[in-house]
Amino acid sequence: MRAPALALSAALWALLLAALAVPAPAAASFNDLPDIARRQALAMVEACTAARGTPTDPMTAVERVDLDGDGVPDVIVDENRFDCRGRPSMHCDPVGCRTTVFLSNRGRWRLSFDVIGSYCIEHDRNPPRFVTIQRNFLADGSQGILNARYRFERGLYFPDGRGRC
Repeated sequence: MRAPALALSAALWALLLAALAVPAPAAASFNDLPDIARRQALAMVEACTAARGTPTDPMTAVERVDLDGDGVPDVIVDENRFDCRGRPSMHCDPVGCRTTVFLSNRGRWRLSFDVIGSYCIEHDRNPPRFVTIQRNFLADGSQGILNARYRFERGLYFPDGRGRC
């Protein structure tokens, strides 16, 4: 009975060692982020740790997509997608988790868009459209979800109707 257990254990060790030998693509991608986005991702990790949570990979909150059609992938950081185990959302502002868009401009990066809420991307357009998912508070005290679509040009964003996620 012990021989199969040892064989299984050896197979699990081999699998673990093989996984550790392969470099994680998220770690390499994190180093490739512009400084402004990397600082925001690190701030989420620090806030989670300060709240006595267990931070996961900050790259789960990062997406790269060319929103302005200049051929350079822009960076989106969505705090909603970051997992602070044991202390969910403790890394977010009191009003809610933020989504920020950093646009590239000839090698320089700047914050272009900042909203409380999450997002999705409509890939059926060129360039893709960015759609925010936000709570919409109504006068009667109720709330709904507002999906607003945006397009990006020359470092600016423009409302582009309602989107669908």
